[in-house]
Parts: sequence; structure tokens; C-alpha cells
Amino acid sequence: MTDTLDLALQASGCDRATVLHKPRLLSDNGSSYISSELADGLKDRQMDHVRGAPYHPQTQGKIERWHQTLKNRILLENYYLPG
Repeated sequence: MTDTLDLALQASGCDRATVLHKPRLLSDNGSSYISSELADGLKDRQMDHVRGAPYHPQTQGKIERWHQTLKNRILLENYYLPG
């Protein structure tokens, strides 16, 4: 997890960002988000972890909308592919 996260932070420029408040991660209750490895990584970065309510996708509104848009775009592009 650490190498992947470090690469993502460097690529996005977030590793150079100045944060005036304690950052937090908002996630669902998926198995990848309740692992001890993630908890240790967040603790090392002094971050809070907030989990959304189970079966309540509205908590994750922006990312759920993005997933819906991505799914629709993939379906639309594949519709026009020759079969």
C-alpha cells in the first residue's frame, strides 16, 4: 500500500500540498478500507478515517456519480464497437 500511495501522491502533487486542517479519508466499509495496513498508513500520515453508513451510497455522492458517468460512457462506447 505504501509504495502505491506514495506514487499516487507524487503524481498528483498532493505530497507538496499545505494542509491547514487535519486531513481525513471518507470511505465505504469495503474490505480494503478496513484493513490494518490502511489504518497504519493513515496513522503515519496523521489522518482520520471516516466511514459512511452501510448501504447508503448518498454518503459517497461525488464518487458514486462519477462511477455512474464512467459506466454509462463505457456502455455507450462499447455499443458502437463492431461485433
